[in-house]
Amino acid sequence: MAALTELALKRPRALLAGNVAVLAVAVIAAAGAPGRLGIGTPAAGGEAGQARRAADLVVATTGHAAVRSGPYRVALRVIAAQLRADPGVVAVSRGPISRDGRSTSLLVTLAPGGDAGRQRAVERIERGIDPGPLRLDYGGEVAALIEARHVVSGDLWPLELLLAPLAAALLIAAVGLRLAAAPVLCAATAVAGTLAGLRVAGAFADVSLLGVAPAALLGLALGVEAPCLLVARYRDESASAPGGEAIRRSLDASGEALVPLALGATAATLGVLGTGLHQAGSMVAACVLAAALALGSSVVCTPALLALAGRAPQGAGAAEPPLAGPPRAIAGALARSPARTGVAVALAAVLMIAASIPLLGGEDRPFSAADLPSGSQAARAAAISRAGPPRADRAAAPATPNRAGGGSLFGRLPLAAAISAAALALVLSLGVALTPRVVPVAIAALLPAAAAGGLCVLVLQEGHLAPAIGQRGQGVLETGAIASALVALASVSSTRAVTALRATRAERSFGLEPPMAAETAAAFTVPAAVFATLVAALGAGALAGADLYPAREFGLAVAVGLLADLILLRVPLLCALARWGGSE
Repeated sequence: MAALTELALKRPRALLAGNVAVLAVAVIAAAGAPGRLGIGTPAAGGEAGQARRAADLVVATTGHAAVRSGPYRVALRVIAAQLRADPGVVAVSRGPISRDGRSTSLLVTLAPGGDAGRQRAVERIERGIDPGPLRLDYGGEVAALIEARHVVSGDLWPLELLLAPLAAALLIAAVGLRLAAAPVLCAATAVAGTLAGLRVAGAFADVSLLGVAPAALLGLALGVEAPCLLVARYRDESASAPGGEAIRRSLDASGEALVPLALGATAATLGVLGTGLHQAGSMVAACVLAAALALGSSVVCTPALLALAGRAPQGAGAAEPPLAGPPRAIAGALARSPARTGVAVALAAVLMIAASIPLLGGEDRPFSAADLPSGSQAARAAAISRAGPPRADRAAAPATPNRAGGGSLFGRLPLAAAISAAALALVLSLGVALTPRVVPVAIAALLPAAAAGGLCVLVLQEGHLAPAIGQRGQGVLETGAIASALVALASVSSTRAVTALRATRAERSFGLEPPMAAETAAAFTVPAAVFATLVAALGAGALAGADLYPAREFGLAVAVGLLADLILLRVPLLCALARWGGSE
């Protein structure tokens, strides 16, 4: 931290240039990551979940002549020969003939190996097969996942582009025009760096692209929140110290929080390892990398921008971040009596627990062609392989749902929550001394994720109130999407729990009474959480307009969970910690 401070004060442009250079390299490496990383089967439950996998690749063929005619049979044999000649194919078999007699399919078994290798084999086949007089549609597990990736990428950038001006306005409101580049650089470095890191790791291990989903949300939220907290600290310090000394003090305080925050984000993700999800390891690794990059970038670029921007504005209220007034007032009102604090905490917990009750009836299934937009070629291939009519509007049959228990993700959530809560409690106790007080904090940090999951079951699975938000009940949730949303929300809420505990204990160490400690901690931490929540919820909420159902599921769950954390949990938790969390 001392070295960073000296660099920030003496060579701030060099420090910024270093961050920008890292970001540029990460963007270049990340651009090719989707084509080199597989997604894997989003099925929970280990072997039980893997047993329900669809065919690796379905090559559906449709012609003007009947399947049993000479020209069709010759063309089919040529296509089968081309498939068998590919080094990634181990077997090719014939599927049934459609009822109109003009379509059939070839079922392809790919060589065992990593997901990335299987994905590249399918892409190679799609590019290299000569269809002759037939029309080909590619489906099956791997082809459907590849098509889903293309659908999401095609939908995402226009939606995010529309929201970019609003996100920029929020960041300017959070830290000012001169410092708005800090959260932009931090968030971009975290997201692009994580994707680039997974690409590098994919050269040595079987890494799933799905790990980027929770990591991107964590990187976006933490990449905005960490610089905002550092700027708020600087504004506070600059009221009593020169600019250089204020930067030094702010960076020292932020440096002390780096390891606890990174450990908090990591601890919350460990529970997914207990679900048996194929991509669990990739999710954990990606979230660790995203948290490290977001926090590292915040202590590199933010002090440099502070040094370039000059001394913080002075005057009444200038040391407080924007929007500090409302959380300060609410925290002061709630923390004035133990009864009021207890009622606020109990009410928040009851609301989130009530929202999470539908998780008990949750059903999930791995991604299938049924999740793709109507008319996709994977859906057509699925219909043909089931001997149905080759109509573009025919829906592919979804995979069998995993009901709670057995191979279901929902049946394994209690174990996952217990692992995450225990790991987070251990992390919280590192800065407190081992005490039972941290256990309720760790449990509370997981409640927004549970509430979002329960509301997903209620709205997107069962269809209650779904038309009001332009959706419809699907009867089941997609395993990978709901798992990614739960991991993302748990990691974000856990980092905020660490921040809340550190802030309240620091204020109590100055001898402040609980109401004043809660007010000060809320004024310092909540505004950063507000802006980070709004930016991240905008980014995730944009997915609600995507054509891909799992993308909508992930986006809506994340937006709801972030808002639940901000509105229901932030201030009551600060009040409870100020009163019962102890002091340093």
